[in-house]
Amino acid sequence: MWATFSVSAQKTIQATEKTPVKLLNNFRLEADLVPLGMLVFGNRQNYSFEAALQPSLLEKYFPVIEVGFAHSENTATNGINYKASGPYARLGFDFNVMKPKPGKKPTNNLFLAGVRLGYSAFSYELNNITVSQDYWGESMTRDFTNIHSDNIWFEIVAGIRVEILPHIYMGWTIRNKNLLANNTLGKFHAPYIPGYGRNKDSNWGVNYAIGYMF
Repeated sequence: MWATFSVSAQKTIQATEKTPVKLLNNFRLEADLVPLGMLVFGNRQNYSFEAALQPSLLEKYFPVIEVGFAHSENTATNGINYKASGPYARLGFDFNVMKPKPGKKPTNNLFLAGVRLGYSAFSYELNNITVSQDYWGESMTRDFTNIHSDNIWFEIVAGIRVEILPHIYMGWTIRNKNLLANNTLGKFHAPYIPGYGRNKDSNWGVNYAIGYMF
């Protein structure tokens, strides 16, 4: 009887012991596939490239840095031509909403929610702008080049990552972007901001990424 009690107690202790969780588990390097698809099937005058590096902390928290480069060139119906190129970066973190089920092995799939702080400093040009001269009652066409713009915004994001093959992940991220600061010299603001999109108070965006965990 005593031996039975000892074995039962030992099993209970072992069952209640948890595997220690490392602070730093792995890194995931990702590339966004949406800009690549737009470049292949869409207007090649507008393109961007974006990559992200995201470590896993305690298998629950995921700091992230996202960097990219974007180029945009468009002509409005009034004949004004806009060209812009520049880098951008975002810093933030994600939280894994999925919780491991008791008694089951934790899944490698992730349901993430988080925030980002984005920044882009770039130069752009506006061509074929008609400027009126009130004194002479005349108008003339001018080009404005090398206009500098600094922009800061924050994002609320949510998305999933699914392990399709060992160490290879795919998934999407939905972003709600909100402009915080738009410092531009002169009165002609950039219609498009790299990494943010159209120059307005709020934007929506989506990424579809493929990544490798190492």
